Amino acid sequence: MARQLGVTPLTGNEVGLRVIGWTGETPLWYYVLREAAVTTSGERLGPVGGRIVAEVIVTLLNRDPASVRFAGPEWEPRRSFIELLQPSARSRS
Repeated sequence: MARQLGVTPLTGNEVGLRVIGWTGETPLWYYVLREAAVTTSGERLGPVGGRIVAEVIVTLLNRDPASVRFAGPEWEPRRSFIELLQPSARSRS
């Protein structure tokens, strides 16, 4: 998958499945977790995992006629994205 996205894939040693005798292709869920661990010390997703999540979000927004993507130019958000993430802002909704 990494190559298909134009990303340099993790090496066999970075994936770490050979030490337990795994010789098949790396399962995507495991690759995404290892990529995050190897590239960002597990702080955030790596290039493949981040791309998958981003494409899912964009696809969902594009397929939902009620999403902000289709709002008119007069639309304004009621609160900021940061406020949506803060527990006190969510309790006031």
